Amino acid sequence: MSALRAARNLYVSGLPWTVGHRDLFEYFSAYGPIVYHSVAFDKTTGMSKRYGFVNFGHDEAIRAVLKQKTHVLDGNIINVEVKSDLRNNGTNYR
Repeated sequence: MSALRAARNLYVSGLPWTVGHRDLFEYFSAYGPIVYHSVAFDKTTGMSKRYGFVNFGHDEAIRAVLKQKTHVLDGNIINVEVKSDLRNNGTNYR
């Protein structure tokens, strides 16, 4: 298995408060097929926690995302990090 295949997971931070699941999907689907996507929301307030996750189905998609140095969503620069295993990074993303 290639290193990229193990690292198809993206952690996306710095999301604007206005960005939801659909917005995240629409932005990143331009790079390739998405297997999973989610924006984290506070269970009590319903407000965005300003981060999310995207998992791609193909290595080419992750290459395309990484090739682009700056990502702008809803007028804000967002941070994109590759995470090889989101279950083991200590982040509660449920």
